[in-house]
Amino acid sequence: MMIDRLRQETRKEHRKIEAMLDLMSPALDQNRYLKILRNFHAAMVPLEAALEDRCPEPYRPLWQGRQKARRLEADLAWFGQAAPRNPPADVCLPPLSSASLWLGAIYVVEGSTLGGQVICRHLEKHFGWAEGRGYSYFSGYGEQTAERWRQVKLALEGDDLDGNLMVKGAHHTFDYIYCCLRVGL
Repeated sequence: MMIDRLRQETRKEHRKIEAMLDLMSPALDQNRYLKILRNFHAAMVPLEAALEDRCPEPYRPLWQGRQKARRLEADLAWFGQAAPRNPPADVCLPPLSSASLWLGAIYVVEGSTLGGQVICRHLEKHFGWAEGRGYSYFSGYGEQTAERWRQVKLALEGDDLDGNLMVKGAHHTFDYIYCCLRVGL
């Protein structure tokens, strides 16, 4: 299955981002959390715009309603923070020139919604937050998260897709996100 291959072949990049963010740390403070939100926002606004622009027509229904950068804006606004608009100047968006590359990027972006569920519970317990205020980005799609992830997994198994390009798209997307997030952390 393609999903298993993507998990295995991008495990290193995934762990690298998790370790850098360290969102599950008992030492996480609000200032660091706000830096993480700002950096996520700077990464996601241009990435979501590129995903929208380059979305292959058959995947329009899959992509619809998956944009979450506005949740980052709401989270930052809840803390009275402005949302940055641009990623670091030296960071290039991942290539999205084929359906397979595009789906590799979607694997990364949408896969994060699963881990976000765990992060939400930690933030609620750690900071005493509730109702998604200040952490709506990590809430994914709430009770719809598992179903929305199932839809992505089905799309990744398409017969006319190139698995090597999907892995390449995922690698490039993880690298892009890592480079955006590392700034100022």
